[in-house]
Amino acid sequence: IKFDPGQSTTKYRLGYKDSINVEILLNDVQLSKNETNYFIESNEKIQILDNQISIDELIDCFENLDKNGYVGFLYFTNPQSNVPNLMNSLACTLSLKFHIPIIQAIGPNYLHSLGQLFKGGPDNGTFIQFVSSNVGQDIQVPYQNFSFYDLMSAQVQGEHKILNLIDRNPLVVNLGNEPEKKLEKFIEKLKLAGF
Repeated sequence: IKFDPGQSTTKYRLGYKDSINVEILLNDVQLSKNETNYFIESNEKIQILDNQISIDELIDCFENLDKNGYVGFLYFTNPQSNVPNLMNSLACTLSLKFHIPIIQAIGPNYLHSLGQLFKGGPDNGTFIQFVSSNVGQDIQVPYQNFSFYDLMSAQVQGEHKILNLIDRNPLVVNLGNEPEKKLEKFIEKLKLAGF
């Protein structure tokens, strides 16, 4: 960490040349929280699937990436499922094949850690949101008029909107209602293709 008492912000060093402006970072994090609250209260939905690519199009996406950047896999899922393990396998396979680092971020936890890097860090990341309608058992949030799935959906939408607002333009892969099967099938396809 580099702190200059004459400056109003602290800069975190990433590698040798990149830094994060903490003031911008905190503003973008608050914007994301505000958007989540808006989507919860209004019941409004945005069409995040406008930037959708098929899981098969991931290969084309990776072939065209800047090798000096990184990829953020952003996904909200049931942590008790096999999806995190499958995402890890997918990330390792693609990272080794294309020689580009992949940071995996499982939501909502990443919003308070890596999400800050994604929004306030250097503009050399490619962000891919993996969405699914299957998140396990849905439970009503106590004393609220929404469920945990509603909250998660609002967080996904809020994050998507803010990433777009700051020109990080996330792509979306819809894993449907059987995310494990879809990921297993795609990973097997990669193996058969020699990845």
